[in-house]
Amino acid sequence: MKEIVLRLFLFPFILFLGQQEIFAQGMAKFTFNNGKEERLSIQTYPLQTDKFVKVIDVKTGEDRKLALDSLRSILVEPNEEITEPSLFIPITVYVNRKIQLKRWVELIYASDYITVFRGIFALGVARNGNSFFYRKDSSFIPDTYYYVQRLGENYASVWFFHHTNMLTNNISKSEHKRFTKQSIRYFEHTPKLKKRIRNKEFGPADWKKLIKAYEKEVQGLTKTEDRNYNI
Repeated sequence: MKEIVLRLFLFPFILFLGQQEIFAQGMAKFTFNNGKEERLSIQTYPLQTDKFVKVIDVKTGEDRKLALDSLRSILVEPNEEITEPSLFIPITVYVNRKIQLKRWVELIYASDYITVFRGIFALGVARNGNSFFYRKDSSFIPDTYYYVQRLGENYASVWFFHHTNMLTNNISKSEHKRFTKQSIRYFEHTPKLKKRIRNKEFGPADWKKLIKAYEKEVQGLTKTEDRNYNI
């Protein structure tokens, strides 16, 4: 049995005030809803609520904008800065019985038991709910959200989010309390893991360790089988 792990990587991005885009460089395979595939130069990574993604047709040199609602997935190829492929897909996030939201996210971990996604909000420079840039050392840092979805669930759930450009456990007490509360709520059916979470054994930077502990408890295994995605 093997594990699929699409490694977390730092976006090689430049943030421009007013443009509100995360710029990328490299080739990517775009799979459309009708099954068509195109290999294009990706210019902007998809943020969670984006409507379009910018690309360049390397054959013609033409600048293009692809509607994200026409796409099934975006597979960014490894390059000089990114050593692993990165897969972006749309997911449905559960808010409540009446509200479920579509979000474009990066798939960062997948097994037969659980999947973890990462998505970025970057909607402006003024604090506005959970979607904002804020200035720190003359730079702009977006909110990064982590989502989880267990096998058999129809929707993904918000797990935690952070405001820094590096995932760390060096966070405020309130942020750690929020992470612990959300983790207990989502993994409440695993008593051993829940006790470890209550004891503050895990922080945001330990998310993969927590996931492994979850898989071990629910399946009695130390490794997980691959999950095959039709993308």
